Amino acid sequence: MIEIEAKVKLVKDDLPRLKEQLEDDFKFIKHVKKIDFYYDVGKKISVRIRHIGNQKILTIKEKERGEGIEKNIELEWGIKSLDKLITSAGIKPKWYKEKSSEIYSGRGVSIELNEIKHLGFYLEIEATSKAKLIETFKELGFNQKQFEKKYYLELLKNKAIYA
Repeated sequence: MIEIEAKVKLVKDDLPRLKEQLEDDFKFIKHVKKIDFYYDVGKKISVRIRHIGNQKILTIKEKERGEGIEKNIELEWGIKSLDKLITSAGIKPKWYKEKSSEIYSGRGVSIELNEIKHLGFYLEIEATSKAKLIETFKELGFNQKQFEKKYYLELLKNKAIYA
């Protein structure tokens, strides 16, 4: 699967306006908490095990980024005990990320209003095209110059958040 996404950093004052606009213009899907453990395998490839409740998902991404927009090739598998096997082999996650998300959908986009532990609030949009992505951000009051140019993991590394 190819995903095209971008995010902007929010300030607390953005939240009430943005929540109201999202509830008016998009369908609320669910609230979810995700805990991700990342393994150090290189710069272009990302390997993580995501915990969502009792579910575990192994994700491998080949990353590409430009102008704050990410275009990733992503492969995911549901797993049950692979993380135990990896840990017993002596491979340990290097970083982790906790993300609480309110997920909305509509008009061909997926929108997450995220709170990232240690980083704050972000608006993240995934779309089928770069044009649709930029258009949706514009409708929500943001422009491309505001796109965060770093991955969440890079921001967490800068804060020395390790697993």
